[in-house]
Amino acid sequence: MSPLCALLLALALVAVPGIRAACPLPADLKRPDGTRTCAKLYDKSDPYYENCCGGAELSVEPGTDLPFLPADWNNAASSLVVAPRCEITVWSLRGKAGKTRKFSAGAYPRLEEFRKGIFGDWSNTIASLYCSWTVKQQCVDLMAEGLWEELLDDEQPDITVMDWYEDSRLDTCVYELHVWLLAADRRTVIAQHHVAPRASGRGRPGCWIQVSHVFRQYGPGVRFVHFLHKTKNRMEPGGLRRTRVTDSSVSVQFRE
Repeated sequence: MSPLCALLLALALVAVPGIRAACPLPADLKRPDGTRTCAKLYDKSDPYYENCCGGAELSVEPGTDLPFLPADWNNAASSLVVAPRCEITVWSLRGKAGKTRKFSAGAYPRLEEFRKGIFGDWSNTIASLYCSWTVKQQCVDLMAEGLWEELLDDEQPDITVMDWYEDSRLDTCVYELHVWLLAADRRTVIAQHHVAPRASGRGRPGCWIQVSHVFRQYGPGVRFVHFLHKTKNRMEPGGLRRTRVTDSSVSVQFRE
């Protein structure tokens, strides 16, 4: 993970009378001025899950570090709410070491019951990331590209999909490929392929990785190829970092 600037987050420690408070919806996590908040942590809990976000609260902004919880929280957060497209990582040891827990968008009431790691003897070093996916897709009409029914149904030529993506190291998975071979109604799936490669950590960051798949003997009725890929982006203090993709292709090979 790229070094993140420490203590850039806004510490919104607010004394709230009593404990009972309904947890906000993840999509509603915004500061009073309307800017985005990545997550909110709460130090008090309640036997009723719908009232678990009470006491003092702490806001974590996108792309920032929280190296420690406030001293009066006794190194424990009771509940956590994470905004859409954000992710919170918690380390068990100081200096971002040891075990980790990751929390994606959603509400996590009464963390102590589920032993999620944001309490107890964990150091609670927390980093927030603002992640999003760029999705691009295209549906290729094989008949419009010059093929015909008898060829597709009887010969069933190989259909190859190929793509190149950047090893951006923004996450363990920064790219996904999804391909469907569809019938004439564009809804019936005859064959499909899905892959979400995990980063190996080998080689230099930024190198290009090829992804490909060949459909063979897929059966009669194929008329369309629906090609979709997703690439991961991440907001950091220096701005938005993207995973690049290039040379996407769908090709048909005839057998002799």
